[in-house]
Amino acid sequence: MAARAAVIKLQAEDEQMQLLGITADRIFGSNSTDTPVRNGLFSVHKWAENTKRGGLTTYTVSIWFHMPKDREKDYGKIDLAILRMKELMKEAEHVVGADGWVLVAASWISDSPDYPDDGYNTLTRYTQFRCACRNIE
Repeated sequence: MAARAAVIKLQAEDEQMQLLGITADRIFGSNSTDTPVRNGLFSVHKWAENTKRGGLTTYTVSIWFHMPKDREKDYGKIDLAILRMKELMKEAEHVVGADGWVLVAASWISDSPDYPDDGYNTLTRYTQFRCACRNIE
């Protein structure tokens, strides 16, 4: 469900994201059994279904960027990652994911304020998008 693989592909294959430290092994689902890495910037994706119309389903994705508190004391890399994610999603059009879903288009909704995350012991912020998705089968 949703175009999860397409969004991960956008993020993981982008050179600017890679320069910030975000690679495929540093992107996690919110219900992932993996434990996020603790030695640098990583992201967590949380998806929620909104509506279905014809062959399109609209989802909201919140992309949380985390930086361990002991690595950085400010939100600089997180802010850069959010800015780049907004550029990537705005430009995304008919991105095919390996899971059989297509990200048809995305629109930005909002960014969060700064948060501490005591569970991961990180600084964090998220950016949200509305995604129109369809299954290619």
